[in-house]
Amino acid sequence: MSFRVSTTITIPNARTGGLGTLALLQTIELARHLEKPYAYFGYYVADCGSLSYKARFRPCEIMGEDGVWREMPAEAKEPPV
Repeated sequence: MSFRVSTTITIPNARTGGLGTLALLQTIELARHLEKPYAYFGYYVADCGSLSYKARFRPCEIMGEDGVWREMPAEAKEPPV
């Protein structure tokens, strides 16, 4: 899962997030500090509840089975092919 670093992102409420959310927020801040256009959040598995917090960060992109990065639709639970 790749996340475009910009000033118009939707970040979940940090008070309700867990350690994973905190790690992603720190990753975003580091990417901004290093002036990187993207931050890589690692693996995302749609049916894995412990990884679902990653999909709350928008906009985000998911690599399909064909190896192409696409924006993950807001309503999608499953990543696009």
